[in-house]
Amino acid sequence: MLTSRLLITAALALCAAAQEMTVDQVLQKNLEAVGGKEAIQAIKSLSIDSTMVFQGGEAPMKIRAKRPAMVRSEITVQGRDIVSAWDGVTAWMINPMMGLNEPQKMEADMAKSISENADMDASLGALMMLKKEGDQFELLGKQDVSGAAAYKLRFTRKGGDVRTYYLDAKTWLPVKVEMKVRQMGQDMDIESLPGDYRKVAGINMPFQTDQRVGGNSMMLMKVQKVEVNQPLDDAIFKMPPPKAPESKK
Repeated sequence: MLTSRLLITAALALCAAAQEMTVDQVLQKNLEAVGGKEAIQAIKSLSIDSTMVFQGGEAPMKIRAKRPAMVRSEITVQGRDIVSAWDGVTAWMINPMMGLNEPQKMEADMAKSISENADMDASLGALMMLKKEGDQFELLGKQDVSGAAAYKLRFTRKGGDVRTYYLDAKTWLPVKVEMKVRQMGQDMDIESLPGDYRKVAGINMPFQTDQRVGGNSMMLMKVQKVEVNQPLDDAIFKMPPPKAPESKK
């Protein structure tokens, strides 16, 4: 009987300890799991080569990012390059699939999204480093994600934008992110499910991310290569000037 009571007491103590995790403790666990603040800040540039798999085909994608806040993505579809970039001031794109063969400034909603992705500290998966003055994290308990327990955190930006993150209760790495994105005047509920984490330069990075809309998988990103601290020319992030009109002969 004494042994049984001790086991029950121990079990209750463990449950209480699990329930008493604070949001700061969860964020600290996540920071350590990703690789730590020093390892994250040691990355000055990031080059990712991947394949985007979607309904009807696949396309190679390149992402280039550089501190303090520059990012460029390039997807090749049917031999044509779709480019999105932010140089720290201007967000621009080239999208031949939409008839935009010349560089164009992005709409405000798209510009806001890509500028947030340019934050190197925030984009490497350490949620603590997302938070700026006026932002807030709330711990909403645990929830099952793909058969495993995950801590659920709601992140509210000062401006009102909300994202919900799910951290695996064993690895402390993100396994799902829920967000609302506005594009072309429409709001979309998007889920991102990162996985297949591998260590690169001391940082645990997802090598596969499933992006879903309305619960349906729309795109799967499979990473082939990641390089850090390779030289990147600032010019690749800047919006090119319009082409000069061809002179008539």
